[in-house]
Amino acid sequence: MGYTIYVEKAGTYKSTVTGSSSAAAGSFGGNYQWYINRNDGKGWVAIINATEATYTTSVVTKENAGYQYRCVVMDVYGNESTSAAAMLHVEYELP
Repeated sequence: MGYTIYVEKAGTYKSTVTGSSSAAAGSFGGNYQWYINRNDGKGWVAIINATEATYTTSVVTKENAGYQYRCVVMDVYGNESTSAAAMLHVEYELP
């Protein structure tokens, strides 16, 4: 099961996603790469410059609801581990 990211007031907040991978990148040095799936048929796409243990989105709107994020961690030995996907859920007030 993945994670769900909740953002309350669309268009006003950023959300932070924390990687939950089992690869020991922090212990041995290593690389993080965050990916996004916008449900547009392109699948998982690397997010440019998203190479830290946590990723903060740009400002989100209700149209971003359902986007998924995950992190791939590669240790110095070339071993990869992929985190569970986290789904973005945006709540907004009805007029």
